[in-house]
Amino acid sequence: MDTLKKHREGLALGAILVLAGVLSIWGVWKSGYGNEFYAACVKSMLTSFKNFFFVSLDSSGFVTVDKPPVSLWIQALFAKVLGFSGWSVIMPQGLAAVASCWLLHRTVKRHFGVGAGLLSALALALSPIFIAVSRTNNTDSILILFMVLSTWAMMHAADRGSFKWLTLSVVFLGIAYNAKTLQAFLILPALFAGYLFTAETTLKKRFLHLSAAAAILIAVSLSWSLIVDLTPADKRPYVDNSSTNSELELALNYNGLQRLTGMIRGGAKTSDANTQAAPGAGSRADDGGDPGAVVNPGQNDGDEGDAASRDGNAFSRNADGAMTAPGMPGEGNNFDGAAPRAGGNGMFSHGTQGLLRMFNSDLGGQDSWLLSFGLFIIVVLLLMARKKREPERGKRMLYIRNAVIWGGSVLTMVLWFSVAQFYHEYYIATMAPFLAALVGIGVTQLWNLYKSEEKMGYLLPLGFALAAVTQVLMLSYWPRYARVLIPAVLVLSVLPVAVLCTARLLRRRLPGKAPEVLISLAVAGILLTPAVWSGYCLVGRVNAMIPTAGPSASSFGGAANRMAPPQSGTRTGSERELPESNNVPSERSGDSYGGVLPDAPGGEGAAPSAPENGGGPSAGGSPGSGAAAGGGNANGVSNAMISYLLSNYNGEKWLVAVPDSNTAASIILATDKAVMSVGGFGGGTKILTLSSLQEMIKNHELRYFLISGTSMGGGDEISAWVRQHGKAVSASEYGASSGGTGGTLYDLYS
Repeated sequence: MDTLKKHREGLALGAILVLAGVLSIWGVWKSGYGNEFYAACVKSMLTSFKNFFFVSLDSSGFVTVDKPPVSLWIQALFAKVLGFSGWSVIMPQGLAAVASCWLLHRTVKRHFGVGAGLLSALALALSPIFIAVSRTNNTDSILILFMVLSTWAMMHAADRGSFKWLTLSVVFLGIAYNAKTLQAFLILPALFAGYLFTAETTLKKRFLHLSAAAAILIAVSLSWSLIVDLTPADKRPYVDNSSTNSELELALNYNGLQRLTGMIRGGAKTSDANTQAAPGAGSRADDGGDPGAVVNPGQNDGDEGDAASRDGNAFSRNADGAMTAPGMPGEGNNFDGAAPRAGGNGMFSHGTQGLLRMFNSDLGGQDSWLLSFGLFIIVVLLLMARKKREPERGKRMLYIRNAVIWGGSVLTMVLWFSVAQFYHEYYIATMAPFLAALVGIGVTQLWNLYKSEEKMGYLLPLGFALAAVTQVLMLSYWPRYARVLIPAVLVLSVLPVAVLCTARLLRRRLPGKAPEVLISLAVAGILLTPAVWSGYCLVGRVNAMIPTAGPSASSFGGAANRMAPPQSGTRTGSERELPESNNVPSERSGDSYGGVLPDAPGGEGAAPSAPENGGGPSAGGSPGSGAAAGGGNANGVSNAMISYLLSNYNGEKWLVAVPDSNTAASIILATDKAVMSVGGFGGGTKILTLSSLQEMIKNHELRYFLISGTSMGGGDEISAWVRQHGKAVSASEYGASSGGTGGTLYDLYS
């Protein structure tokens, strides 16, 4: 028994880390290659150091992915050591999630003790969208780990007034920037404010330290981008989703300002993209083409995972022209009952702008179950820091430091996600560790206040009641779950706290360990719903392209169904994940078109494993072993067409040119050949010029060109030239009954 008590912290932490590992990693081998866009990039990165450094989508170095390199470098290193496969590129994210839980425990424990550290780690391990995104090969889990590392170092820096620790903090934050650019800087105001107002050194030194730290942060953050931009354009791939072939422009514009304004290249809002003219001829020179290039109708916007098919089946457009996933509401329901606003951004629309957006049916289930509690704890920490209550300056600074750094980070993100117009739900995962820290700190501090004789002890029932009421209101979006979870939340969280409050009012001492049992039940009550939403990832299949946590409100007869009528040609209710199309989601990608698709062995929900060799023609089967039933992959290119391309391949630099990177990625994974993405991720980036195309054909670098029903980067001039000078390959020539929705293949040697 003594041994158990001696090691109980280690045992408890170990159990939490195992829980995080199971939720983040178990079953990812069923997810195939996850996000094929990133998986194809990793596969190409393994072919040369040049492709590795510049994160090239294809092995011939035509175009990059539209994100910085750190997360993909880590995935590539795992793939190099373990062999390229679906699980080897997804596993690093799961390990990063476990590491984040451990590091959060260490950071919170430093100021508030073992209990707060353990509760913070547990709250993070049960953060739904944090778990969902860690089960994919998207870049966010690595981003989050380095953001937590930066916060850990900043706490040390402020505690000691240490410039060395401050430097380490901004170096980690600079690395986080190189995982997902400006999203990393959402915590920057809180980190710098925490050091400025609470660091244990003179005010003059604080200013000097922060000035030098800012310079170091800029240098680390922009180091890779500057190297790319200073490299001659003909010596590197084109920077996707940029109009000037520049990583700096990509970071500040597409991955920066446009996230807030909802604008895309050319100044059009995301909801207006379908009204823009198709891009004209472009150049692959330094100017990168016309900055007025926009996303083409029927294609996605160019962000990772926005796999809108060119036939309009994977995503459809509403009456305002905005893209929406099949059966998904264009707007979430709000506590205030606000109706969808006109001109909503469809797949990037998350409800009416405002603070209540974080609690609607689109965003609420991702990581807002404990948000009201976390915001309440910021106030509690500031109240505890009052000089009248706490005369010791060191303790006052400790409370303020944690309120500013943890709480300030959460407030910054809440404000950002409440007004920004161009992001996916899973971006909210970056808030998870900071909110989890407030939860762990808050529970322990409220419990300490309750045990004291202070009037502030009554903040304990107030905080738990606020969390419970918030969860009850949010659960109304999911009636099927609400029938079970609302009574459970009320019984487990409100009833024990009511008993504690009553005992305190009557000045009665509860017997034995009863108080500890009651507060433990209350904590379990407010963690129950996040745990259910996180566990949903194990019984379902996370959409690797656009991860979301838990069930969709529209699948359970919630308000979202009443607010957004189904799009024509799509299924509704529990069947909303699958579009009415002959092209079902790729088995490699594990697409479910929003939310989590429940596993159904042998059925539509099944998630077959990726081929162990990382793709390529399988023995006894056709190329593209990950292609779905029906002879096609997620982007409409049939296995028969891929077989035809391979049988006619004579060592050209590119197997085929296709309109966009999603189509290219699926063929790269199936064939191990370089595939040219003419228009980049969304098909609208102007990379290729007609003269460059003609030169490639002359040098026998490219023979086949696939044209879909929509325009692409390079525009109508290239499409018209290909149609005029190329020979259309009949579907019968490669054994298909029809060309499908993948477009028309042209032979440019004929």
